[in-house]
Amino acid sequence: MDGLCRPSPQIKQMKTLEIILSASAAFALGYVWYGLLFKKHRSEFTRSRQSGAAITDATLIFLSLCLVSYFMNNGCLEMHINEGNFSHGLFHGGLYGLSYAVPILLIHAVYQKRRVVQWVIDASYAILAYAAIGGLLAQLP
Repeated sequence: MDGLCRPSPQIKQMKTLEIILSASAAFALGYVWYGLLFKKHRSEFTRSRQSGAAITDATLIFLSLCLVSYFMNNGCLEMHINEGNFSHGLFHGGLYGLSYAVPILLIHAVYQKRRVVQWVIDASYAILAYAAIGGLLAQLP
């Protein structure tokens, strides 16, 4: 039985360096986004953490971004970014974030009774991070 996401014959093989570089770019964007641009909002929805939790959090975030990169590289998105065009990968990565990450973040925000501005900050980061991953995966050889 054929699935919806049937790989094209030109599909790229998994390249570990591509995945790590695109995840690193999204991770760096997260630092700028949450650490510099929206630092004052971050204190509103973060709880006090135990010491040493920052390293665990950073590791889990980076591994999650590696998973996103892996599935973008080898999943349905691959059929759309084979051209090697950065802007085309950027578009499809952002679309991927908009259609998958944003609704999940909305459900999570509703259950946690977060303010709308907090959801907008998280959702806009998700769209930009997924777009950056898609653009880099399309551009890197």
